[in-house]
Amino acid sequence: MRGGRRWSSADAHLDPALKRPNLRLFSNALVQRIETDQRRAIGVRSGTGDRSCVAHARGEVVLFAGAEKSPQLLQLSGIGPAGLLIRHGFNLRHALAEVGRGVQDHLGVSHMLRATEPTLNNRLGRRPGRLAAGPRHLLSRNGPPSVPVNQLGGFVRSNVGVVHPDLLTYCNPMSYLGQSCLARASGGTRVDGQAGYLLCAQSCRPTSRGEVRLASADPGNPPMIRPNSFSTDHDRDMAVRAGRGLRGLAQTPALGAVTGDRLVPDLADWNDDTPLADFRARAGPAFHPTSTCRMGRSPGNAVLDAPLRVHGIAGLRVVEAASFANVTSGSNNAPAMILATRGAELLLQNAQTLNRPESVRCNSRRSKPSSWPTRCPARRALRHLPAPDDGLRDHLGSARSTTPLSGRTSWPRWPARCSSASFRTTTRTTLNGCGAPRTAPASRCGRT
Repeated sequence: MRGGRRWSSADAHLDPALKRPNLRLFSNALVQRIETDQRRAIGVRSGTGDRSCVAHARGEVVLFAGAEKSPQLLQLSGIGPAGLLIRHGFNLRHALAEVGRGVQDHLGVSHMLRATEPTLNNRLGRRPGRLAAGPRHLLSRNGPPSVPVNQLGGFVRSNVGVVHPDLLTYCNPMSYLGQSCLARASGGTRVDGQAGYLLCAQSCRPTSRGEVRLASADPGNPPMIRPNSFSTDHDRDMAVRAGRGLRGLAQTPALGAVTGDRLVPDLADWNDDTPLADFRARAGPAFHPTSTCRMGRSPGNAVLDAPLRVHGIAGLRVVEAASFANVTSGSNNAPAMILATRGAELLLQNAQTLNRPESVRCNSRRSKPSSWPTRCPARRALRHLPAPDDGLRDHLGSARSTTPLSGRTSWPRWPARCSSASFRTTTRTTLNGCGAPRTAPASRCGRT
């Protein structure tokens, strides 16, 4: 939240960058696949309706379409488990068995309790209150829409023998009627019209892992997600511990003093077998999916290396929560932005490595810049920029060639011609055996 309004990562990072002349944002464009050439990413194909186009990358392709869509895009591009891709009729570009495997998410179960004191239900659970909350927020930037949903929470230990907190609990001064047929049919929930509050708990570090895979060869169809929840003894035990923790929290004097009716299921009536059965019946994801393109040491157990590059495919990185080796102990929003910051640093380092033109050998220390070739060497280098791991680090390149891609496609605009002034600012040359200046004045080059 900022100034009483929701402040997303796009508000903080993307919107200011849209003012840059080398960035274009394309919305409502479905990314269909990543274009590759001899195990190198060279661009992205996207389309709207019956039209499609290819954005060619002179540097690197960066994928951050989400933990469900990123592995789907890799698989649509022929990168993934060989059997799956062949079964759907794709040409196998690169066999990488771990693409889509290992998905993790937090599972939580909510309990609604009626309250003897007014809560947000008294405003948002009734139509007049909802109608009044909107204008108030627009005029004063306060009221219910200006605060986060879960206003109280914390990391706790499930018992005294646990070294680190293993449960995340949170409270919400609002309760819902999420079990009604109306809520299920609409795919959402309704705020209860009577005063109430919510208690929820979830395991911090689940160990179950699922899979995301293609459902069809159509990029517009969603992938198939198999969460494989509660497949480990650890996760089943943590569901029982979460239920016990909620029961203990609801029985504290502070909450007992403001609690009225206990809605079904009643935490007070639980035994040791009830929490696991309740989790299996009612638990839902916290929408923290991770690890479908996780980092690791080798292609046998991971999709990416430590610098977030796809194993076996040059010029392609995945920079998002899908890159995590495992799910974080809490929300993955801030960790994903931290990883994006680190990914940007890696991209800049790579661009600076590429931004070194070929060495020029001079037979005399008295050689002058005027004796240099008049043709701009950037013309040839901009056609193909090898990654540093190709062993061709001394080629020309430009940091502007990095191309971030997501569900909304963006790529840089390049000028048809480059002037000597702009070329000087991006080119530095170290001459071998001569005393010529490090920055060489370049003549006007042809079209790139």
